[in-house]
Amino acid sequence: MLPLVKHQWKAQLLKDNDSLFHLNKISKSTKIPLSTTFRIIKKLARIGIIDTIKIGKIKIYKTKINKKTRTLSSLLKQ
Repeated sequence: MLPLVKHQWKAQLLKDNDSLFHLNKISKSTKIPLSTTFRIIKKLARIGIIDTIKIGKIKIYKTKINKKTRTLSSLLKQ
């Protein structure tokens, strides 16, 4: 998990608890290939860091508010 936290956009995901993110937006803003971004997002969803919201064929991602995300937020602030 620690190598995943190194990416700057994960800090942004944790800061913006109310924001919704689309896979393409995350990929373009971080300059990480789409397939790599998808795999990282899938791992974060599996461990309970983010929620996946499906609207038709589109998937939108949102940070969950729970003990894990609060802990990660405090670690990233240091």
